[in-house]
Amino acid sequence: MLPAAAQGIVGLSRGPMSLVKQLRFTEFSYCLRDPLNSSMRSPLWFGGNAQSAAGGKDGWRTTALVEISTERSMVPEWAKNDYYVELDQICINGKCSGQLQEEDFRLKSSDGGKGLMLVDSGNTYMHLDPKIFKALKSVMFDALSVNVVTKEITKGEGEGKSKSNMNCFDETPTGKPDLVLKFPKADMSIPWASYVEKGEHGFCLYILEGTSLLGNFQQHNVSMLYDLKENELSFKRVDDCSSITL
Repeated sequence: MLPAAAQGIVGLSRGPMSLVKQLRFTEFSYCLRDPLNSSMRSPLWFGGNAQSAAGGKDGWRTTALVEISTERSMVPEWAKNDYYVELDQICINGKCSGQLQEEDFRLKSSDGGKGLMLVDSGNTYMHLDPKIFKALKSVMFDALSVNVVTKEITKGEGEGKSKSNMNCFDETPTGKPDLVLKFPKADMSIPWASYVEKGEHGFCLYILEGTSLLGNFQQHNVSMLYDLKENELSFKRVDDCSSITL
C-alpha cells in the first residue's frame, strides 16, 4: 500500500517494464533523504546527470554488480532483473566477522564464489541470512559488549494493536560506531542512527533475519550510482541529499 503522499512507484530494475529499461538508460543514481526530515528531498538522476550528481565519480567507492543464479538461489527467473553485490565481511569498531561463506547465503552468484546481498530501495530494513545474522551478533558482542535478543513489541491500541519481533540489545552499548559492510574493493560505512533505534523498548536494530538485502534505511544520505554498462555499483555518503545539484 502506498503512503498517502505518494503518487506512484518508479521501477528501477533491469526488467522490461522498468523506467530505466523503457528509456534505455545505462546509468542512474538516487539519494534517499532522512525519512524523519520531511523538508529534505530525494533526488533521482538518469543518464549523464547520474554520473555528474554529487561531483562526478570522485570520492565514490565502487564494487561489481553480480549476476544471480536463480537455480542455485531457488528464486524465480525475474530475480535476475534485480541488483546484487558480494558481501565479504561485517565489521564494527575494528571487530570483524571473518570471511563470510557462500553456503551461508541463500542468494548465490551464477559463477560460484561468494554469497550475494540484494540492493533494494523498496524494503525498509536490512536483512541478513540466519548464519550471517549470527555472525553479526558475535561482532556486536565483541565490539559493543552487548547481546542481541529478540523482543516481542506491541504497537498501537485497541483494534489497531499489533505485535512484532525486534532484535534489541540486552544492555546499553559501550559506543555508537558505524557498521561496516565490506564488499569487494569497497567498504560501506553505515552510521549508528541508520541501523540502531533508541526507543521505549531500548536499543533495537533496523536489521532483521532473512534473505540478505540492503534496505533503504541503510541507504539514507548515500548517493547510489548504478552503471549498467560496466555492471558496477558506486556509492558515496553525503551530509544532505537535498544539497546534490548538477
